[in-house]
Amino acid sequence: MDAQRLAAVRGSSSEGVVSEVAIQSASLTKIDRLKPAFEYSIRVVVLAVFGWYLYTASYGPYRGAPFDEVEASVRALNAGHPFQLSVEVSPGVLQTQKISEVYGDYGIDLLVIGAGLAGRAWYGPSFRVQSSLASDLMLVFFLATAAAMISPPIPLSVGVAGVFSFWALFKWGALGFYGGARYWGVSYVVVVCTVFAATAVKTWTWPRALVLTVLALLAGYAQLLRQEAGTTPYVAGLALIASAGLVAIAAWRRDGSDRPADLLPLARRAAAGGLLVTALNAAMLPIQRYCFSRAFGTPYGDTQVAVHGSGSPLYLSLGYVSNPYNIGWRDPIAELHARLIKPTIVRNADPDLQATLVREFRRIVFERPWVFVRNVGAKAVRVHQLVGTVSGANTGTAIYQPIELVRFYWAVPFVLLASLLIIWRIGTATDAVTWFTSLATGLSASAGALVIFPEYIGGVQGATVVLVCVLSSLAASLVFGRRGQAKSGETARLLIVEYRRAIGLALIAGTLFVAVQAVRYRSFRAQTAAADPLETIRQRGFRYAHVFNDLTVAQQRRLVTLLQASRDPQVARIIEERRGNLDLFSPQVLVRTPTELHLIAWLGTGFVPPTPRLFQGSTHASLLICGDCPPETTVNDLQRPLRWTMINDLEWQGRYRMFTVQSSRTLQQAKFMLVAADRVRALDPNLQPLWLVPESIARARLSFALQ
Repeated sequence: MDAQRLAAVRGSSSEGVVSEVAIQSASLTKIDRLKPAFEYSIRVVVLAVFGWYLYTASYGPYRGAPFDEVEASVRALNAGHPFQLSVEVSPGVLQTQKISEVYGDYGIDLLVIGAGLAGRAWYGPSFRVQSSLASDLMLVFFLATAAAMISPPIPLSVGVAGVFSFWALFKWGALGFYGGARYWGVSYVVVVCTVFAATAVKTWTWPRALVLTVLALLAGYAQLLRQEAGTTPYVAGLALIASAGLVAIAAWRRDGSDRPADLLPLARRAAAGGLLVTALNAAMLPIQRYCFSRAFGTPYGDTQVAVHGSGSPLYLSLGYVSNPYNIGWRDPIAELHARLIKPTIVRNADPDLQATLVREFRRIVFERPWVFVRNVGAKAVRVHQLVGTVSGANTGTAIYQPIELVRFYWAVPFVLLASLLIIWRIGTATDAVTWFTSLATGLSASAGALVIFPEYIGGVQGATVVLVCVLSSLAASLVFGRRGQAKSGETARLLIVEYRRAIGLALIAGTLFVAVQAVRYRSFRAQTAAADPLETIRQRGFRYAHVFNDLTVAQQRRLVTLLQASRDPQVARIIEERRGNLDLFSPQVLVRTPTELHLIAWLGTGFVPPTPRLFQGSTHASLLICGDCPPETTVNDLQRPLRWTMINDLEWQGRYRMFTVQSSRTLQQAKFMLVAADRVRALDPNLQPLWLVPESIARARLSFALQ
């Protein structure tokens, strides 16, 4: 009897449990059905609110207004010359040039030209465009990007974080419809690439693959908006590929029975995403080149692309601190040095000029990596000053840093640390890859400020905002999401250890490389100091200065004395007609070789640049060498047989310094050289083509003791 009663109770209890489970299952099914609709609603609302703000607050003030940056391409297009520029060379006189012959960022121009060609194909050759169309197309471009980021294949938290980052950057001025894309191009691409990387590590579906392709295309096109933006997609792609390798290594270290099942699929997804964004970014310039070749009717191999030019900025970036290469942040220095390296370069628009400077930048970084490190360190300090406090008009910089973006900047280290700790505790390997690739992408967007010039803080602004938003959303989803697995955090810790090992090995290898190069350079410098200076100058040419300028003053004085005692007829050692402040600038000796002129001068201390500064960077003095010229000659007398360069403000240190310029047939026959150093006091557009208003520091005549 008791057994029957107990069985009845058990039966009723089992039926109750089954019915309860059924009710819960039905409830969860209803929730699961409601969840997609709720998420779609969130996506639609986010896109609508952002679109409304973008249209009314950002686009509204520019609607219908002329867009000066595209006026030249619009004039050429309306005249029947697509992909060209109609430039006003003098009042009322227009000159048409191919867009690829003028260095610049033409991404917005290409959008306008594309729309104009489409209009002509539809309405006929009488179709005309206005420059205000650029703002309309930018509105469509930004809205399309936001729509891609908030589309259903993108994880909701990532998409919302991406669109919110867009809104914040528009709200506080880091993105906008102003000044072309030279200020905001990198801010744009870092948001797109971070959303791409955070999505590429998720499970791929065909819709997700399609949206990732769209984001990769947008990221690749950003390099046409601003050439610096081309680095970020490459770094994001390489970070994903490197992460795929580390994930595979982490899986290999575990036995098959103990290997987490999600590691190898994650490695495949990361590798696929990295290859996709890298390939599409690399394909963008060849596609542009193909379009130009069709438009100009020239062979593909003979067609140039329209780029801002990466060689000059990279090379000149090494002149942010004092350096032995006579590099300062001025284009005439880059042009002179490129011709010294490769004398066949004639035009500044010659593609070889940029390629030559890129190679020289790599050579310097390889041979003396500490020069690069010192530049990056000094720029990092300046960047911290500019983005860590409100900056702009009060600091003489072009890009404004408002207090809201300052707060984002100071939040970055806390968000990075907190999110990494959360991932370590309860995250997955996917979360760890997202964290590290996001950080790498943000750092690459900051390269314009840290590597090129510290006032290019647009990428830093975009990186700080998107890192805070995306990593905060990642941490929140871990804390408040369903992550209660028994081994929660295990795969994340496994992968973080691999990242730590890889970073440690990279630092050790880098330190060893710098140490080896330092030992080699010290030996080379000692040999140079002991060698005959005249013969060594003739052997090495302009590169002799790269070591001479790095010697001690005592070593320099010894070499100068030897040159001054030389009886060689190509050594100008007779100094006459000295004028000016000879304590600040005093020519010592000039050596003439068949293709170059090498001047050694004393640069004192106390040079005072103009206030406010006239140029970006710290280069406000000119150096002139003119053959058989009167003493009143200046850099504006270009009709005379002269060569000139500029002197970095940081090189006035009470030391000897060697400069090299190209020679010419006239200079080879000159009996004496006028050498003059001038302070650039002001700029005057009437002094074409240099605009420089010189104020004499000192000058002298150096004569050759010709037989």
